[in-house]
Formats: sequence, structure tokens, C-alpha cells
Amino acid sequence: MKKKFFNCTILSLLVIALCSSFVFATDNNSMIQNAADGVRNIVGGAENTIENAARNVSNTSKNVTGNMQNTGNTITNSIGNTLNNIGNSVTGEMQNSSNNNGFMGTTDDNTDGYTSTRTSTTDDTNVMGLNSTTWIWIVMALAAVGIGVLIYSYFAQTNSARHGNMDD
Repeated sequence: MKKKFFNCTILSLLVIALCSSFVFATDNNSMIQNAADGVRNIVGGAENTIENAARNVSNTSKNVTGNMQNTGNTITNSIGNTLNNIGNSVTGEMQNSSNNNGFMGTTDDNTDGYTSTRTSTTDDTNVMGLNSTTWIWIVMALAAVGIGVLIYSYFAQTNSARHGNMDD
């Protein structure tokens, strides 16, 4: 009897629950609507804050880059002006020089005995008719052949040990 009563009670509560029209997400429920609006406002505020922070970082980066470019242009102009002034000064001294010591003289006759030798940083010497680049490639090729021989001998030794062909 108790079992039937318990089953009837559960069944009636289930029918009442399914037939009721009380829903939390209805439009006239202001508490849920206010909570949803609050969440939207919080998310929107966070979104605006992140956008503003990114925009500020971007603007700062652009300003720094522009300032660096302006500073670089100023330094370049200053160096260029200084070099022009030095060049004009040296040219003026060379044109106004009256001594003919061969360094700053105004004549092209080699009467003072000054001579110069042209130097170069490249070494054009060849060994056995081949330049240094060719020799490097020859050495690399020989090294590759040597490595190939070592690998072949290693595998040949390993294979003979597996098949019992070792000479003791």
C-alpha cells in the first residue's frame, strides 16, 4: 500500500511540474533580463577597454617609430653637413697651399720623389693554377668521399658480423 501511495505521489508531482507554465526565461521576468543586460554591459565594457588599450599601444608604437625616423634624419643631415664642411675645408687648404711637398701640392709633376703603391685586400695568388674557391670545393669533395667510405666500411663490417663471416 505504501508503495502505491509513493508512486501516485511521484506521478502527480511530475504531472504538475510538466503542466505548469512557470518559465524563467520569459520576457516579463525583469530579474533575468536585468542579469542578461548586466552581463552584456560588462562584456561590452571589457571589449571597449581592450580596444582602447590596443589602439593606445599602436599609436605609441607609431609615435616612437616616427620619432626615431626624425632623429635618424636629423643625425644624417648633421653628419652630412659636417662632412661637407670638412671636405670644403680640405679642398680650400689644398687649393690655397703654396708648398709642393707632394701631399697637398698643386702640381702634377713628380719633382719631390713622392710615389704611392696601390694596395688591394684580395689575394689573387693561385696555387697550381687554381684559386682558393676551387681548392675549397676540392677539399669538400674529398671529405665527402672519405665520409662515404667510412659509412660503407661500417655497414660492411656490421653485415659481416650478423652473418657470422668474421675472421678471428
